[in-house]
Amino acid sequence: MTPSDDLTGAFALLLTGDGGARPVSLDDARPGDGLSWFHFPLESPGLSRWLEDRLGLPEPVRRLLLSGATHVQVEAIDPDGLVLLLRQPRTRAEPGVRTGLRVYATRHLCLTLADREVASITLLRHELEQGRGPRSTDFLLGLAGAAASSQVLHVVELDERMVDLEARVEAHGADAAQRLRDLRRALIELRSAVSASRDVLMRVGLLDIDWLRAQRRPMKDLTRRADSVLKDLDSLLDRARILHDELKARQDARMNYTLYVLTLISGVFLPLSFITGLLGVNVGGIPGTAWPGSFVVLCLLLLALAVAEWWALRRRKLV
Repeated sequence: MTPSDDLTGAFALLLTGDGGARPVSLDDARPGDGLSWFHFPLESPGLSRWLEDRLGLPEPVRRLLLSGATHVQVEAIDPDGLVLLLRQPRTRAEPGVRTGLRVYATRHLCLTLADREVASITLLRHELEQGRGPRSTDFLLGLAGAAASSQVLHVVELDERMVDLEARVEAHGADAAQRLRDLRRALIELRSAVSASRDVLMRVGLLDIDWLRAQRRPMKDLTRRADSVLKDLDSLLDRARILHDELKARQDARMNYTLYVLTLISGVFLPLSFITGLLGVNVGGIPGTAWPGSFVVLCLLLLALAVAEWWALRRRKLV
């Protein structure tokens, strides 16, 4: 059984050398002339056997690609091939589930494995379909460029969310706190992914592989681009911190005002409660018990006392 038998999301493309690519059936696909790109979901059943039988990948390469490693890793397998393991942002990673993007690249082959839809894979495939993709040996550079472009688009989206959230805070939006928590989580995850991509680009630029030497300068440009994206993300995180402090200050101010009002109310009613409690004791000698109008007089006295207390508070500008 091959991964293409029961899973969607897998595909094979043969680059035509002019920025385009033509699809190839997975059942018939084998590395041949030109550069072939194979992509599979990471959890495809029978994937290891397919990689061994169809692509002829050695056991060390298959072990690296299918391992449970979650850290960034760059391994030069031989003078022609390298393996890249990258983390991808994932809000709720399930225990035991392999995450991230795994890449095996040689001069004539590129294999990508991902546990879910990856924006850079989708973008690169679209560029190839439009005839605007990489030509041959610069495929890895094209993949890195697609990842950088998708990250920039994500930063723009998060910046728009930040502007909208700042407007909501100004308008006293009730759901601003939860939106801010979601936004900060997204920013932190994206920053981790961009930082990992930058580290990979730096490490790849140091490898002594023939077909990568001509791409060292563009790799450095992408590294500088990643640094710029990280600065933008740091700026957004600073704005998120300021917004969080402002929200917290407003919440503290509302809580303090509520406590202040409750304190004033308690201060006004404390003498009244004392008087009514004193007159309610069950002992003899309570004045006014034999006079029918004593209750009305008591209510008027309590009302006058409450008004006097409120006037005293207003005079001292406490209310």
